[in-house]
Amino acid sequence: MLATVPMGPTANTLFKTTVTIPVGTPPGPAVLIATQDPTPGYVAVGWGVPARTLVTVTGPDGDGAPPAPPAVLDRPATLARATASAGSFMLVALSVAAAAVLAAGAAALAAKRSTARVAPAPGERR
Repeated sequence: MLATVPMGPTANTLFKTTVTIPVGTPPGPAVLIATQDPTPGYVAVGWGVPARTLVTVTGPDGDGAPPAPPAVLDRPATLARATASAGSFMLVALSVAAAAVLAAGAAALAAKRSTARVAPAPGERR
């Protein structure tokens, strides 16, 4: 445990404190974890859920400093474009038209069959 920070009920779970890293801690990344003790009889907040942060511990000569961010690669000057040929466009258009004609013909045939029933002549049985 590095520090104990008292918080009153009006702190609204927001706090700020200074933590001293112990001498002899090796350089590199370290995780600091903060938890809160529950207040007896108060159940509106989920107490004890830890908050975490990552810090970088440096040595006396600066070793263990965070690495430099990676270099940003150059972006291409132009975008690659793929276009469809006129023949491909015509083939798709004709396919759509043929499908529409077939669908219209099927609908017309179904409508004709449903209305083409002839009523029986008087005295005729079916």
